[in-house]
Amino acid sequence: MRKLLFIFLALQVIGGWPAANAFDQDEEIPWLALEGQKRIFERRYDDATELFRHVERDNPNAALGFFGQMAVLEARMLEREDFHLENEFMDIARRGEAVVGKVMQFYHPSDVDLFFCGGLVGLEGFFKARKGQWWGAYTKGNLSRQIFTSIKKRNPNFIDALFGLGMYDYWRSVFTNEIKFLPFFSDKRKEGIEMVERVAKEGLFARELARVNLGIIYLEERRYADAARVLEEYSGLYSQNVILHILLGRVLLADKKYDHAVEEFEKILVIDPEIAKAHYFVGTALALQGKKERFAEATDHLNGFLKIAKERLWRSYALYWLGLIHEKQGDNKGAAGYYTQAIELNRGLKSAQVKLRALGGGL
Repeated sequence: MRKLLFIFLALQVIGGWPAANAFDQDEEIPWLALEGQKRIFERRYDDATELFRHVERDNPNAALGFFGQMAVLEARMLEREDFHLENEFMDIARRGEAVVGKVMQFYHPSDVDLFFCGGLVGLEGFFKARKGQWWGAYTKGNLSRQIFTSIKKRNPNFIDALFGLGMYDYWRSVFTNEIKFLPFFSDKRKEGIEMVERVAKEGLFARELARVNLGIIYLEERRYADAARVLEEYSGLYSQNVILHILLGRVLLADKKYDHAVEEFEKILVIDPEIAKAHYFVGTALALQGKKERFAEATDHLNGFLKIAKERLWRSYALYWLGLIHEKQGDNKGAAGYYTQAIELNRGLKSAQVKLRALGGGL
């Protein structure tokens, strides 16, 4: 579930852009941002990169060009939940940070300029969070919050600034008790949700972004029907968007709607058979479904995932589900073998430890 914290920020990659009625037609950058949004939503990553490089060349002091290129790279990494484009991402982030510093120190930035500066800093913070670099993530997130706060102070009618503030309040409240170095922070989940909901209704820049992120917040709050309603809408609008299908599939898994979850994850394999995690989630959903006639199919998907996947944690999870399938089929010896392999990769996998003890395998 906590992995969704990373994914909600990822949707800044595919949604945090101006609404079409927010600007006059002669203002070029916002309209380029709209086109970039469309290309990323439609998974036209090469086209989006070309556009944002054009923005960087023609507007070297605008954060948008750098933010957009970072967003494309992060979207591509998020589909695979890896870091294979990290070097390129960090190079653009460093150049973008220099522009943000210049804009903040030497210019009189507009609300639009500041909005994209805050987005760039927040996106780098999100990447650091995915890497487990919590202090860096915290400092970048806090700086991003300060930028959005400055927008709201000088322009109280800039509703979209509430998005960054609401998300900060909500997710910091969720994580305060789990990340030891964070200072005490009172529970502001309710206030955070209210701010994001207001942006979803009244915002111009971040209306769509707020709506998608409400789907993830609703999942965190176990409001599965509300989460599914939001994410079904957007995965329907952008049928090629892998990230949206992953999110909706996870909502359906959490709500124990396993048949529908399988269908959602199978859509990803049609879009791109190289997305290894889709095999993992199909296998998991089928294992949880518990229909013996589909265990062979589940096993094929999980084994297919293991042939591709390299991450120790994810491999341990797949081995656990294979153990569960064998146990349900009455093969306790085979199940114990898989549970043992899972624990060897991940000593913190308590579910496998409990299962192994129950089978008399010890530890």
